[in-house]
Amino acid sequence: AQAANRAKDQFFSMVSHELRNPLNAILGWCTLLQAQEGGQSGRGLDVIAQNARAQLKLVEDLLDAARMTSATLVVHPRTIALQEVVQNAVDTVRPSADERQVSVRLTIGDEVPPISADVDRLRQVLLNVLTNSLKFTDAHGSIDVWVSSADGHAQVSIQDTGRGIEPAMVPHVFEQFRQGSMSDAGRQGLGLGLTIARAIVELHGGTITIDSPGLNQGTTCTIRLPFEARRRERRAG
Repeated sequence: AQAANRAKDQFFSMVSHELRNPLNAILGWCTLLQAQEGGQSGRGLDVIAQNARAQLKLVEDLLDAARMTSATLVVHPRTIALQEVVQNAVDTVRPSADERQVSVRLTIGDEVPPISADVDRLRQVLLNVLTNSLKFTDAHGSIDVWVSSADGHAQVSIQDTGRGIEPAMVPHVFEQFRQGSMSDAGRQGLGLGLTIARAIVELHGGTITIDSPGLNQGTTCTIRLPFEARRRERRAG
């Protein structure tokens, strides 16, 4: 109970810090733009937009955490091509990866059947995992993404060459109010991304796992989702 209370205290402290940082940047640039004509207005608007998006992401994560607690987090599945959703997510993070000099490679296997999924929620899961990989992968590292199928499931594997996870922390990576270690302080995020990702994947009848050989040895995330036919069979049964 004491450990849980400490984790919550640390979480709320982190929330305050993370919400304040984007606001400071937004307000700072607003003040600067108000004081001058022309000049850095384009750069200022870029910074404002970037930090506003960061703030929105933090608020959305908090709302999803609240929905999980109240059991009101839902998905609205329809038949989709998983390959297209993964390609879109990879294309979204690629500019940030290029800026950080991290290589992102995507390999799509042959004949991956359609799945029944909520496109927006599944994209949220993929972006959470990819952004996490990018956050902890240094320059000249790489992130490999594979889309394949096996045993009635579609599978997405995301493997990075990043910082890895301490063996003692691996069982706790999906826990709410947790981050990898105290050394993660200052890295953007609330530590809710993987918790929300697991809840969304499980609502789809799938599984998500995180594995790492240890520190500085990279991390692999594996997402398995049932094909549409298998999902119908389970509902009928």
